[in-house]
Amino acid sequence: MTEADEGLIEAAKRVIRENCHPDRRHLGAAVRTKSGRTYAGVHLESNAIDVCAEAVALGMAASNGEREFENIVAVTMEERTEPRVVPPCAICSLRPGRMSEPI
Repeated sequence: MTEADEGLIEAAKRVIRENCHPDRRHLGAAVRTKSGRTYAGVHLESNAIDVCAEAVALGMAASNGEREFENIVAVTMEERTEPRVVPPCAICSLRPGRMSEPI
């Protein structure tokens, strides 16, 4: 694991600690773009629809003009006191490639 990868995991952990509601799912994600910038997001949960943390992080990047991605990580704190890396869901594992296409 590279230092950049460790930084990406830390960004995802930080976004959970700082922004997840105590009564909601504790999932966060961070994406590193080819430009070297990192964008993070938390899982959004509502009565109508849930939005994965990976999608939120990618949306933050896209909202800032980023279209090329190097890496993405998802972390959870569910049932734990410290965040741990988890695999993205099947849909989210495909999103970075699709986000590289024109929106």
